[in-house]
Amino acid sequence: MNLTGKTIGALVAGGFAFVLLGAGLATVLQSRPEAPVLPSSALPPASPPAVTAPPSAPAAPPASSVPPAPEATPGQPASPAAHAAGDIGEAGAKAAALSQAGLQESQIAALDIDRDLENGRLEYEVEFWAGQVEYDYEIDGATGAILQEQWENHAPLAAASGDIGEAGAKAAALAHAGLSESQIAGLDIDRDLENGRVEYEVDFWAGQVKYDYEIDGATGAILKFERDPV
Repeated sequence: MNLTGKTIGALVAGGFAFVLLGAGLATVLQSRPEAPVLPSSALPPASPPAVTAPPSAPAAPPASSVPPAPEATPGQPASPAAHAAGDIGEAGAKAAALSQAGLQESQIAALDIDRDLENGRLEYEVEFWAGQVEYDYEIDGATGAILQEQWENHAPLAAASGDIGEAGAKAAALAHAGLSESQIAGLDIDRDLENGRVEYEVDFWAGQVKYDYEIDGATGAILKFERDPV
């Protein structure tokens, strides 16, 4: 094929223009900044984490499996305590009196126990006999402390002569009380005649406790005794 000079010139110019267009496009592509590559840890998760549901509460047991509350038995107290707080009861009062007298229950007779309120304080009065001696006690109902003690010997006295004197009567009273003369105060001794017999009445204090005695003037026997803490 015969090409004219014009045709060849046009082809050369077209090819040169194509080369320039390719070079310009390459320059533009090289000059564009590359997108930064994010680390994998910065990438958002593909999907949100699953939400864990809270554990469900245990199911309540069926009503038939729950044991019923115990029912109160008629006639029985709510508490097993035999006595109210602060009350030793008749048994405690009796035990306190017998301990003070130094006797066993088998040695006494005509036991009588009364429960009273004195000035808002619970007290027990315990009385009994041992042989021909009469005992009388007043006892604190809360603590069992002896508030008052008295006993009297009702045995008939054998005929006797003589006189132990005030010194003998004092010695008999102190021996019974378990005290020495240095431990007492307010000592008072009176000599009397009762039914033709000499008797001595001996009174004294030991601390806050008052002692009263009636003593046979011939034998030194204790006829009557009273101990009264004040």
